[in-house]
Amino acid sequence: MPMSCARPWFVRAVCLGLMALVFLCGGCTRKYWREQADDLSYDIIKKKEVDPRWSLPRIDVMADPRSRFYDPYDPDFTPLPPDDPAAHDYMNWVYGMNGYRKWHEFGDLPAAENPDWLQPFGLSQEVVAANYSKSAVLPQIEKLTLEEAVELSWVHSRDYQTQVENIYLVALALTLQRFQFDLQFVGFGGRPSSEVTLEDVPGTGDSVNWNNTVGVRQLFPSGAQFIAELANNTLWLFSAGGKSDSTASVISYSLVQPLLANGGRRFVLEGLTQAERNMLYAVRDLARYRMGFFTTAVAGGGTAG
Repeated sequence: MPMSCARPWFVRAVCLGLMALVFLCGGCTRKYWREQADDLSYDIIKKKEVDPRWSLPRIDVMADPRSRFYDPYDPDFTPLPPDDPAAHDYMNWVYGMNGYRKWHEFGDLPAAENPDWLQPFGLSQEVVAANYSKSAVLPQIEKLTLEEAVELSWVHSRDYQTQVENIYLVALALTLQRFQFDLQFVGFGGRPSSEVTLEDVPGTGDSVNWNNTVGVRQLFPSGAQFIAELANNTLWLFSAGGKSDSTASVISYSLVQPLLANGGRRFVLEGLTQAERNMLYAVRDLARYRMGFFTTAVAGGGTAG
């Protein structure tokens, strides 16, 4: 239909549909979910490390900007780092099928290391890139104080960074267990949705059907599950004789309590209880690892703990 002939109602309906799409998908970006995961996980770790016996000075999985493995690029649009040539073939062709075609969409990195990590020692980004493919050109430090040795150790230790990342993963797993008992916006048929259907029958009439579905779900410690859903359907009819509209709304709900052989909380809360315990153990383990790590940095030898 040419825009000059478009009916006003048609334009309004299209705009309404686009607004509904933006409303439903506005928060569904990679950055949104990444930041939400960070907020929930860091909050859990902070609450578990309140005891001074296992207090942790650093829980951020982002490495120190001075570190050789710090990533200075946008975490949501990171360029592709160097890859194993033989293994990279599977990124483009796997099991007789073409792979994803936009691996290089955000550019390519000359090296997997932080391009600026040698700048404090007077070496350029080109040296960092060259080190990745040949014998490393590294600065020589004549004298180090005890404080400087310890600081260099945790800033550039891949093993220490791995321990910090592991505790984040344990916290992330706990957020999933807690989420099972949160009030969730869903419906009997799946996720909340909003659909606009346009129908144009030349010479007869036109119609716009707007269908919305939203619901909530709650899991209780006893194993009981409550689900409620509201479905709304609005229909506009346009014909030569005039126009008409109708709206229908339906509320459905369900409450189910499984018997579970009189052991509801024992079984339903088992996963959450274990995840909470794992989080506490992970914080303690990292605190113990730090003591051994810094002892090693000073005295040498294998890492204790």
